[in-house]
Amino acid sequence: MIENIFFCLSQESSDTPGIAKEFQSDVFGSTSDSNDVTSRSQRILGAISEDCTAVQDVMDALHIPTLDELFFESNDAIRFGLVSVVVKGELGEAHFRSLSADFQTNKWPVEGSNPFSTSQFSRFCFAQFGKSTATIKTALQTAEVEMDYSLFSYLFEEQDAENMELVCVQALLHVFAFTTLGCEQSDPNLAHWEFHDVLSHTSSRLGRGKNGKGATFRFGTKSPVDAVRVKEPDQVEFPLTCSEALYQRAASRGLLEVINGRASRRIHSGLPISVASLATFLKVVFGATGYHRDGINDFVRRPYPSGGGLYENEVYVAVNRCSGLARGLYWYDSSRGTLVPISGPSTDFDGLFRDAFRASGNQCWPQVLLVFSSRFSRMAYKYEGMAYTTQLKHIGVIYAHCYLVAEAMELAGCGFGLGDSSRFARVTGNSFFSEGSIGEFAIGLPSASGK
Repeated sequence: MIENIFFCLSQESSDTPGIAKEFQSDVFGSTSDSNDVTSRSQRILGAISEDCTAVQDVMDALHIPTLDELFFESNDAIRFGLVSVVVKGELGEAHFRSLSADFQTNKWPVEGSNPFSTSQFSRFCFAQFGKSTATIKTALQTAEVEMDYSLFSYLFEEQDAENMELVCVQALLHVFAFTTLGCEQSDPNLAHWEFHDVLSHTSSRLGRGKNGKGATFRFGTKSPVDAVRVKEPDQVEFPLTCSEALYQRAASRGLLEVINGRASRRIHSGLPISVASLATFLKVVFGATGYHRDGINDFVRRPYPSGGGLYENEVYVAVNRCSGLARGLYWYDSSRGTLVPISGPSTDFDGLFRDAFRASGNQCWPQVLLVFSSRFSRMAYKYEGMAYTTQLKHIGVIYAHCYLVAEAMELAGCGFGLGDSSRFARVTGNSFFSEGSIGEFAIGLPSASGK
């Protein structure tokens, strides 16, 4: 089967020493280790006479007797993206590539064994489909294999031990850690991880995968949505009047006192929170404090920090019991300090509170439930690979801000870890992928017990 496998040079291979040393400076602490890696990589590349060379020829040139030893020797050249491994045959081609300097090849299967047939694909694998090829990746994002559909489809047919091309692909799926045996069984820490959590973690951090990450502005430099959302002309609004006494009382408390006193207070009083108290809380936490333009985009400033100063979040106020406000869902206009009615009580509106009650361990039926939404494209136009996870970090910042302000105002506040984004879309009429809910926080008067 060895005649079907080739080592192919990548574009980066022209700068082998520079590439290897650049990556290795982040991995190894000593120059000698980096030099060893560079030397091994150059040795492998020196045996590749053309853009693609059969591995048998590489083994002969380097006097390497087995495939297992060959992949051990070529691990560095593969993981730094200098070399890809290609299987060629009548069914098509499969190109195996490293996506991370963390990549490590597994041992080549013992002759006569087929780890793919006994362990199959890892639960962390997924496939992306192009016009004529399918690309198999893992959520760990250490490697990928792109293959023709004609070859991809055979992976799910009854195994043919006589088809050497298919046997090569199956063996390399194990070597490149796409199988259960080669992936999660090699690292017991993965037992506690779910697929989507691993993919989110590796996709939003540097070091794994080849996609762009950071402020790449892949959709252009102009934000598709304005910084300040404006109510529709036919929408009414309720002006809010803050409580100066509550504000002054909160301002008089020291920061360390507030931090040390902060707690999740899930049980609300039998008396409803007043609209003045709610207005004061909303203004201190979310009220706009400034505006500016950079020549292309407009920006708003709020009391809490936001990545890139984009402030993609909006606040919806679900009122259950608040003196001075009817039950229903409102949007808080942070620029004007007003509430804009969105919808009245309904099955889905009541469901927002049931979801919060369950998320609090059946302890909190909120007087007021704040639902934090995100206008997703406000972040995605600028940031790649990290747009959604950054929005979740912003929710954490907002939660912390809410907790401290609630404590300073002697209100009962509690953040929740779960909410129903589909329900929110129905009750607001928003598109699920345009502006969706990503966090919830209860606010109200504390019970007599203060819990």
